[in-house]
Amino acid sequence: MNFRETQKKLYPYKRPSINKKLLQGIQQQDGSQYSETFLKNFDSIKQQNIKISVKKNCPEDKEQQKGYEISVKIAKENSFDEAYQEKLIQFIKKFFFNGQFQLTLSYPHIMGENQKNDLSKEFKDLQFQMKEIVFDESDYLFYQKIYQFKGQEKFGISADLQMLIFDKFIFQDLESKARKEGYHFECNYKEFQCSIPTPNYTLHDIKKQMQFFVNNVYNTLNKYDIIEIDTKTKQESQIIYKLVQKYQKEMKKQMNTEIFPVIINLNNLQQKPEKQLDGDFIKNIIQKLKFDKLYLVLEKNEKDLDVIQQEFMKFMNSSNNIFYDSYNYYVQFKEPQEDEFFNQQFENLQKEFNNISIYVSLPKQINYNEYEVQILCETWQEILNNPSKFKQDCNYIIKKLQHIYTPYIQIRMKDQQKILIWKEYLQSQLDKQLIQYITDGIKSSNRNENQNDFIIRISTILPQYEEEQRRIKQQLENFQLSIVDVYNDNVQLQKFIAENIDKDEFENILNNFQQQENAKIAQIKLFALQGQKFQFKVIHYNKYSRNDIEDVIKSQFINDLKQQEIKFPFISFLKYQKLEIPKQITDKDILSVIPKDNKQNVIIIGKNQDILKFQDIIKEIEKKYQDNRMKIQLFIKQKSLSDEILKILKQQDFCYVSYDQRKYIQTIEFLKQDFDIIYNLLKNLEQSYETCKVLILDVNDQKKIEKINLKEIEKKEQVIIDIQSVSIINPLKAEGFLLNIGYNKKIKFIKGNISQIQCQAIVLEFLKNVDFSEERLQNDQIKNIINFIQGENNKKELLQEWKFQIQEQDIIDIHCQKLKNHKNLIDYLFQIYPKFNRQAASLENNLLHIKSLITKVFQKSKEHNITQIAFPLIGVGLFGYNLKEIQQVLIQEIISQLSYQNCQISQVFVQKTTDLNMILIYNDFILIIVIQNEQDYRQVQEYCKIISNNTNLNQSNYNQQSFITQVASCQIEIDGDLIDIEDSYVIEQISYQYQLLKQGQQIEPFTITHPYSKYPFTHSIDLKNNKMIQEKNNTQQKIEFIDLFKQRIYFIDQQQVSESLNQYLLLKHEQNKLNEFKIYYAQDEVKVINSQFYIKTNFFENFQKVFIKYKKDQFKQEILINFEQFEQQGEETDNNDLKWQLEILSDNIQKIKRAIDSINQRRI
Repeated sequence: MNFRETQKKLYPYKRPSINKKLLQGIQQQDGSQYSETFLKNFDSIKQQNIKISVKKNCPEDKEQQKGYEISVKIAKENSFDEAYQEKLIQFIKKFFFNGQFQLTLSYPHIMGENQKNDLSKEFKDLQFQMKEIVFDESDYLFYQKIYQFKGQEKFGISADLQMLIFDKFIFQDLESKARKEGYHFECNYKEFQCSIPTPNYTLHDIKKQMQFFVNNVYNTLNKYDIIEIDTKTKQESQIIYKLVQKYQKEMKKQMNTEIFPVIINLNNLQQKPEKQLDGDFIKNIIQKLKFDKLYLVLEKNEKDLDVIQQEFMKFMNSSNNIFYDSYNYYVQFKEPQEDEFFNQQFENLQKEFNNISIYVSLPKQINYNEYEVQILCETWQEILNNPSKFKQDCNYIIKKLQHIYTPYIQIRMKDQQKILIWKEYLQSQLDKQLIQYITDGIKSSNRNENQNDFIIRISTILPQYEEEQRRIKQQLENFQLSIVDVYNDNVQLQKFIAENIDKDEFENILNNFQQQENAKIAQIKLFALQGQKFQFKVIHYNKYSRNDIEDVIKSQFINDLKQQEIKFPFISFLKYQKLEIPKQITDKDILSVIPKDNKQNVIIIGKNQDILKFQDIIKEIEKKYQDNRMKIQLFIKQKSLSDEILKILKQQDFCYVSYDQRKYIQTIEFLKQDFDIIYNLLKNLEQSYETCKVLILDVNDQKKIEKINLKEIEKKEQVIIDIQSVSIINPLKAEGFLLNIGYNKKIKFIKGNISQIQCQAIVLEFLKNVDFSEERLQNDQIKNIINFIQGENNKKELLQEWKFQIQEQDIIDIHCQKLKNHKNLIDYLFQIYPKFNRQAASLENNLLHIKSLITKVFQKSKEHNITQIAFPLIGVGLFGYNLKEIQQVLIQEIISQLSYQNCQISQVFVQKTTDLNMILIYNDFILIIVIQNEQDYRQVQEYCKIISNNTNLNQSNYNQQSFITQVASCQIEIDGDLIDIEDSYVIEQISYQYQLLKQGQQIEPFTITHPYSKYPFTHSIDLKNNKMIQEKNNTQQKIEFIDLFKQRIYFIDQQQVSESLNQYLLLKHEQNKLNEFKIYYAQDEVKVINSQFYIKTNFFENFQKVFIKYKKDQFKQEILINFEQFEQQGEETDNNDLKWQLEILSDNIQKIKRAIDSINQRRI
């Protein structure tokens, strides 16, 4: 559609009308008036729509008898009406005897000769005559029941347009009436006709069908005229159309004319054409109309169409409801737009403002390469609408059209530096609201322009486009781009940045520096890192030189840049917990980087001041991190199983797995909220290796073990095989040092494990009602005893015996059991069941009980002829008694029994459960102490040197003897009184730390842990309800346990308890199957303030000052051992006693058996 054309205004003509008044004012030819009788008869005939003409039959020049020639005519549209037939007969009868008749019939059909002859004969007496005449085509079609549209030529309404208007106006009603009467209303748009064709499938009364056609089609279509409303655009047509629809009744009342608006929508005509309309018809209509047109369909009356059109415009212009408004403007531009582009943009604009008619004239050239168009905006609005809105809309339309003709203004550039300043900086600084209006690119091909120019285009839609153009030009003049090299002395920092930080990340911190120096630097980016040199691309104000900018960057940024390692993944932790990231990180004041070589840590980089301010935040986050973490420590002897644990857990977030191969401790750290996930993974893995068998190989050569190729068996049989060397220790040959105690009695200290010492009998501490046949309740000593028994039946027999013992209601204190086929040459196992009074105020009774137990062991040994026996430190560990006191009583009682009992024991081994083992060889007068831990071994060695150098006693005195020692005394002040601290273990710890303080050492705060069996108890434990309640203030903690890899692990508030407490809880839980019991669970806290010790215990909440004094005390010893000489002594362990222990794990016993068979076959 071309909107640059205007429409010619068409004016309707006035249609003539006939009425009675035309006759009344006319004289007859003789000057007389028509008689009243004649006029009355005229009226009666005229009422029947019979056309009557009367003329006086009187020649002017002769006097003759006066008379009249009367003629009547029935129009073709009434020729099928019987009423007219009756009226004609009535007319003939009325005048038949009063004059001469002459009837003329216009017959629109062709007759044959026979028909003509028959008529001539039939009406011969009436002087019948017939002649051929030519009918008008419309008359011929009339009798075919066809209505031919002829248009209104005078007013520019063509036949096809007339038919289309009636189609929109009334065809649907005509079709509905025809269907109702059983007829078909048919339209022929090629011939511009509509008709009621005679059906060929049923009988119809031709007369009635013709009457229907005349009354409902012919007369209806002839009843209306059409006038076109002069509009310049389709919007104008649409606007007036809507108003006419709304005020149609008011128009009819004021104009005294029925008005029906019809609009021809060309777009609908193209997209949704009627079924009857073919392409040529639509094409012709579009060519004629150019755009949507408005027409008024009027009922014919006496008014001329021009008069009706004037009345319509008068109504539109003077109505109290409607007013007309217009806005005229001229737009100038340089480059005419292509019609297709313009039409599309203009069409969109018209759709946006469908209540305003927008007319644009054809472009007019006013100067060289300058053009002008006229823009006319018109509207008809209701009075209720806001008139000012039309002006606002027109202003907007003008701006849009200005943009269509002049889409943008330009800034041209050839300088590459300016282009980079724009592309890398200025463009990114544009306000978000401006981005859509400003674009850039290389200038498109033009014969008058340099094709390589870089163009910045500013859209003219932007209200201040000229102001923005000036601003950008000014900025391009103000800035300069420089490449600046800055050398950094911190090589380590430079290397880390180069290896771990992307340029984009580093530029975040550069941006913050730029903000601080924005008076000089507009933009700074890291260009390259070369050795110790930073290379920056800087956009700065041109009033500062490159050297000025270099100095600023080096002094204010590079030299102030610091890094710090944070040893936990705080950023990942915050995200995982959905906690807020610190503002310093989000604002990029500080960069956080995860090193490639250690993903558990974070390196932060920033300016020194920012790093310092960040420390408190890091501490706060670290506390949250630690508070949210927990760990599980498992005793895993199999390195392959440890690797499997690491394999399944390494993909879990914040889960860190480590393995201490020396202590066989697998540590798993994770977030508390992930406990169920970690536990289920470990439990599933446990099920894959829940079956276990131990195989002892008597192979001394390690190369023979390597030839077995255990890894291949593991893979083939889907098992885990853990191999460990086990040395059987000969205590007389083992490396160590000696103390001579006189009369050929010596004490020897050696390193080793008592469960690996050659011994005839061993004493182990058991608890009543605890089933030690369960692997999770066994310690290393019990496991070694079981593993070194040859034969599965022998092992089962031992375990079955243990199960039987726990069912005895009154078990004896000591039970001696014969071990069958033990590879370590242990023949007898003494099981002792201590009956300690845990609520005793002192150890006196319990120490007496220990002596009693030792006495019974020696009695049993005599019964079984046992010559070697190993003892544990009874009461240490499970009952938590002081090692020093237990050791003294135990050794004294052993020496006493060896002296007074009539038994055959020649060697006694005494074991400390915490890696200190002692062996007493009576016959050779050598007491051998075995120490497993290297550090303990060195400490004992130094202590013995001091004793050997400072002690000088009479060797001949073996009686009970007393000697004087310096003993520390510790007191605290309560309510003005000094109260003694009675716990010797606490006194010993404070005294030791006090001596270190006097020697000038720095003492850090420390804790003192008490035995869990100490009385009075501090906590009640309810394992059934997972509660641990403090007796003092009734505070509650959560206690729970899990079973993993044949170990029971206890947790208090999701923190795993110590190994000693775990063992204590386990045995207490199993001993009486109790879910409820009490323990002593408290620590004394000690700290040093101004060289003074302060203590806080379970009995008072605040720290109390400790008063430390030393006093002389007399110590009595039943058996005096005189330390006389210290010397080194030792031999290598006998390699012939080396054995290999293989622990095989899998999910079923068959795989393990196949693995054992493969191992045994390869040994041969």
